[in-house]
Amino acid sequence: MDNSIANEGKGTLQKYLSPLGAWALAFGCAVGWGSFVMPGTTFLPIAGPLGTVLGIFIGALLLVVIGANYHYLIGQYPDAGGAFSYTKKIFGYDHGFLCGWFLVLTYVAIIWANATALPLIARNILGDMFQFGFHYEIAGFSVYMGEVMLSCIALLLCGMICVWNKAAKSVQIIMAFVLILGVIACFIACLTQHEGGTATFEPAFSEDDTPAVGVISIVFLAPWAYIGFESISHSAGEFRFEAKRSGKIMLAALLTAAAAYAMLAICAVSHIPGEFDSWTDYIKNLGDLEGLKGLPTFFATESALGSAGAVLLGVTALGGGL
Repeated sequence: MDNSIANEGKGTLQKYLSPLGAWALAFGCAVGWGSFVMPGTTFLPIAGPLGTVLGIFIGALLLVVIGANYHYLIGQYPDAGGAFSYTKKIFGYDHGFLCGWFLVLTYVAIIWANATALPLIARNILGDMFQFGFHYEIAGFSVYMGEVMLSCIALLLCGMICVWNKAAKSVQIIMAFVLILGVIACFIACLTQHEGGTATFEPAFSEDDTPAVGVISIVFLAPWAYIGFESISHSAGEFRFEAKRSGKIMLAALLTAAAAYAMLAICAVSHIPGEFDSWTDYIKNLGDLEGLKGLPTFFATESALGSAGAVLLGVTALGGGL
C-alpha cells in the first residue's frame, strides 16, 4: 500500500490524550444512561440476576476479540478515523463510504438512547418538573416540551465539551471516575443494607426461558451494551502514548464496563417494594409504578441510603451521560 495513503492525516492532530484519558473515553462511551434503566427494563426480565451477570461478562470477553482487531489496526494506521479510516485505506473509498454510513447510524442510535434516558430518570427523580409545554404521545408514552429541551441542552453541553480537547480530556476522566466509584459505592451500600439473604435473589434466572437462552440473549445484547469502547480508535492520532498500549486500555475499559453493568443489575434486585413478594413480581409490574419505584436501581439505592442514595446514583448517572 502507498505509504502516503497509509500515513494520510498522521501528525496533523494535537497529541493530548493520555492512557488514563483514553481509558476514560472508552469506558465512558461503553456505559451510559441506559445502564441505570436497562437492568429493570431489559436485562432482568430476559435472564434474571445470575443470567445477567454471566451474559454481561461472557459478552465482554467475546468483544475482546473485536478489541484485539482494533488494537492491530490502530498500530498499523495510528491516525484519526477508526473503522472508517481502516476500511477506506484497505478496501477503498466506496467501502469506506458504506462503513461511514453504518457508523453514523450506530452512533446516532446511541445518542438518542442516552438523550431519552435523561428525561426518564428526571421524571422518576424530580416528578413533573420538566413536564411543561406542548406534549404528544408516541407508542403510549407522553413526551413534553420541557423534557425535549432537557435532552437538547444535555446534547449541546456535551458537544461544547467535546469541541475543546483539553476540557474534554479532563471532563472525561472526572466523569469516568464519578461513574465507576459511584456505582461501586451504591453496590456496596445495597449489599450491606440488604435483608433476606440470598433467597431474595431467587430465582437466579428468568422464569420465562431456560437459563441458557437467557444468558445467550444477554450475550447478543453485548455489542449494543458495550458499543463505544472502541471509540479511542477515532482518536489514535491524538495519543500521547505508543499505539501498542491501546489493546490493554480497551481491555480495561471492557472489564470496567462489565463490572458496572453487573453491579447495577445486582443492585436492582437487592431491595424491592414491600408490596411485592419477589423481584420477578416487581419487575413485571414496573410499568404500573411511579417515581423511584419505577427505576429499580434508584429505588434500591434510596432504600439503602435514604434520599442521599437517590442523589448519589443521580450524580453517578450524570457521570455516565457525560
